[in-house]
Parts: sequence; structure tokens; C-alpha cells
Amino acid sequence: MDVAPVNEETTPQMGVLQQSHLARPMKPQPAVLFFIISLIGFSPSFRPVQAADSRPADLQHQIETVISRIYDQYGLRIFYKGIPDSRWPQILYQQADTGDYPGILRYLGVFEEEIKKYPPGFSAKIRLKGFILIKKLFYNEKPGEGLYDFRNNVVFLDFARRKHNLLAKRHNLHHEIFHVIAYQTGHTALQRKDEAWGRLETGDLKNDPGENPAAGTTPFTPPQPGFITHYAMSATDEDKAEVFAGMMVASQHRVLLKWAQKDPILRKKLKEMKAFIQDFEAGMDEGYWSRLAGGL
Repeated sequence: MDVAPVNEETTPQMGVLQQSHLARPMKPQPAVLFFIISLIGFSPSFRPVQAADSRPADLQHQIETVISRIYDQYGLRIFYKGIPDSRWPQILYQQADTGDYPGILRYLGVFEEEIKKYPPGFSAKIRLKGFILIKKLFYNEKPGEGLYDFRNNVVFLDFARRKHNLLAKRHNLHHEIFHVIAYQTGHTALQRKDEAWGRLETGDLKNDPGENPAAGTTPFTPPQPGFITHYAMSATDEDKAEVFAGMMVASQHRVLLKWAQKDPILRKKLKEMKAFIQDFEAGMDEGYWSRLAGGL
């Protein structure tokens, strides 16, 4: 999937992707896009402020107010209108309509809470062109919640899928952000083999992101030592993204610390991840992780 770069000088309305189109599909290549399917099966309490007036025009104004605030504070662009259809046969999604505005507003509340976790200046370092909010995202006929298109440096987020599982939404956002970090720093499987991380992996990678967890387990259950989810076993890049996402969500971070007490492989992965992220962003040091794990 190829999205033309956003023209920052000719985008008069926040949230609208203008003068953009999907390029002609190229021959599919392995791991061209980073994709995450539904993972987390439980949600924290979160009650967004309800709009006094739910008419589409009023909801749109509220949405664009939040999008503008996020851009002003963090330099991140979010688009939810004017999204072209996909021309890649393996990638399908739908653009939001006015009936989706309450869901978009709810999702933006979660998005803003999670983005606040990153140190000042972090968004400038990842150099992301924007987040694109869509619904009914599918990749190779499998439902998904997020997808990073590194060729255009944009992240697609399905705001509607499992809309009541807000913990999954939080986790997924950080998962995709890690893919951005990894690509910007040249640490993806497409760019170089990470032998240090590879030595920490155990067992055979399943290479099947759609495989269901074993009976009696939840998606956030270690399938075997060293891995925190079944999806983490699909590829090294996904393993790293899952570890990072788990570290960024406080309730999951605390679970990981407990697992790591009895899992030396996971303990080493957490250490490796902290070192990698601190090298990218000095403000995300041991003190940062301690404060984050003590949050909600």
C-alpha cells in the first residue's frame, strides 16, 4: 500500500488528507508492511467526556479540536477524512463516515492519553508523516487494528475494531510506534539481521500471525518462555514490537516484570529493549520506566 506524502502547505483543514492517492501496487514483497492483528483481551475503565451536542457538525468540530491540540502539543498529524481507497488487493479498509464520529472522538481520547507518555521532542525524532484513522482494516483477509506503511511513513489505525477493548487500543498504538522507531533507526529485518535479539529467541517462530492462542489461554499469555504473546512468535520484528508495547502500557508492564522474574529470556529482552529505546530517546531511561510502571 502506497500513500502519497501529505502536502503540509496545502492542507487547510485538520484531519483531511488532501492531494493524496494510492500508487499502483508493486509486486508484493515479504514484510513490506508491518501489521498487527487483535491481541489483548481485557480493557481498563475509561470514560471519555460525552459531547453535549452529538450532531455530526458539532462532533466534527470536537474531533478537529482534539486533532489540532495533538498537533500543536506533539507535532503529530492525524487524518480521518479524504482517505483514498486501497489499490493493494491484500489490504482493505473503509473510510469513516459521520456515523463514526463518536467512535473517532472516543479513540482520540485514548490516543492522546498514550501519546502523553512520550518525552517532549519524541515525535520529531520518529519523523512520522501522520496517523490515518480508518475502519474495517484487513490484511490478507485477516482483521487487524494497525499497519505501518514504511514506504510513506504513515500508520493506519482501525479506530472501530474492538472499540470497547481500550487496553488493546493502547497496546496496538505503541506496537505500531515501535515499528516506526525500528525502521527509522535501521533495526528491522528488512534492513539488517538483529543477531543479539535473535540469540534471545527460543523455539521455532510460527510465521502465522493469525494463529489462535491455545485453548484456555488469553492473547496476553506467554505461549512459551521468552515470548509475551502468540503474535510475538510470528517474526522478530513483531516480537520486539510486542515487548515494547507491553512496556508502554503500565498494567501490562507490571505483568511483564512478574513474568520476567521466572523467565530469564524475557528478562534479557526487557533489558535489551530499554537499552535500545534509551539510545533512541535519552529521556526514556530507567527512571522513566519506573514511573510508567507505577501508572495506570
